[in-house]
Order: sequence, then structure tokens, then C-alpha cells
Amino acid sequence: MKRLLLILILTLSLQSWTKADDIRDFEIEGISIGSSLLDKYNKSQIIKKKNDRNSFYYKNNRYLDIFFELKNSTYEWLQITIKPKDKNFIIHSIAGQVDYIGNIKKCYKDMKNIFSNIKKNFKPLRFDENVTVTHSFDKTGNSKTKYSKLHYDNGEIAIECYDWSKKLPYTDKLLVSVSSSEFRNFINNEAYE
Repeated sequence: MKRLLLILILTLSLQSWTKADDIRDFEIEGISIGSSLLDKYNKSQIIKKKNDRNSFYYKNNRYLDIFFELKNSTYEWLQITIKPKDKNFIIHSIAGQVDYIGNIKKCYKDMKNIFSNIKKNFKPLRFDENVTVTHSFDKTGNSKTKYSKLHYDNGEIAIECYDWSKKLPYTDKLLVSVSSSEFRNFINNEAYE
């Protein structure tokens, strides 16, 4: 029932995206790329999250993912990407996350429904649908990511299911994200080399 509610809420919240002129107009939990994380959280909260054990620093510390647990929300977690040394905490990617512990097939079904709704309501320049890849972070090759992505002039919207190897300390999850072209270029060409 919780997952059905998630699909319904995401569907209704995506309706407003059809009016967006720029990918920076997309919001997840009231936050958009290109804005400052200081608009939502105070500096001490951000610094604490930067030093949290769950934070993830990308190659050469170019970017940093920090996580905020949410209560009474569409998502269980908010994943926000910033540059670690940026004093303005400009957001380069934002994602809403829902954990799918032991139910990756349900994640795939929800991903398909969300993608279909976004594609119908906000026309991308191009898209990729139901692509499965081995996650390059897991050198054993046992972790998979299945995704559908919608590409726009200055960024992309991605709906992804992460099926992590049982040997890694990560939780299988659904991620609905909005990312700038700059960050996506880094992920696609540099992050895991």
C-alpha cells in the first residue's frame, strides 16, 4: 500500500513539471538544482552531514553526496550532491530515495510507472528506457543498476533502481533524481575511472 501511495504522490507532483522552462525549475521536496542548500538547511546541519559516515565523496573529492532522512514525506531519504569546498553549497543533483529491502522487482515496476508518467507529461529531447548495467563501484560485478533517463538541454531526470550485492553495506533503492549537465558529465566520464 505504501508503494501505491508513492506512485500516486509522485504522479500528482510531476504534473507541475510540465510548466517548467528549465530543468532547474524541477523540485524534489521543495529543492531544485542550482539553488543553495542553505535555503533548506542551516550551515551547521550541512557541515554535520558532510562529515557523516554515510556521506559519499566522489573521485578526487570533486562532488559529495549527503543524505537527509525524511519523515512524513513521499521519500524516505533525500540525496543531495554538492561540491565539498563550495561555501555556498550549490546543489548539482537532488534525489528522492525510497528503500526496497528484499523487493527489487517491486522497485522495477514502480520505476516503469514513474518513467511513463514523466515522459507523458514532460517531453524530453531524448530518453533511455529500462537499461541495466553493472555498477562500476562494485568491482565484483554483482551490483546492478536499472534505469530510465529523460534528457533535456541542461540536465536529466533519472529513475533508477539499485540492486546492490549482498556483500556491500548498501540498501537496494529507488532513486528519482534531477541532475545538472555538469554533474552528469562527471558521472558519465570521470567518476568511476
